[in-house]
Amino acid sequence: MDFVSLLPVEERRRVLRERIQQLAAEGYQHRLNKEGAQINGKTELIVEADEKMAEIINVINVYQRELDALPPEQG
Repeated sequence: MDFVSLLPVEERRRVLRERIQQLAAEGYQHRLNKEGAQINGKTELIVEADEKMAEIINVINVYQRELDALPPEQG
């Protein structure tokens, strides 16, 4: 099934922007978790937070590329 064809461009744009914001919020939470782990000397939690943030960055990049590839907004 071609999911792209089922969504108009404006809907795809909305979905992509919302998901990027959600991912950014998750990244922010992991950054705070990392700071807490550093304060508490929890090395394993620091590593986990770094891994999660790296994953989120990669996913945001995928969503951003897709967003950038959409035709310009009609204004």
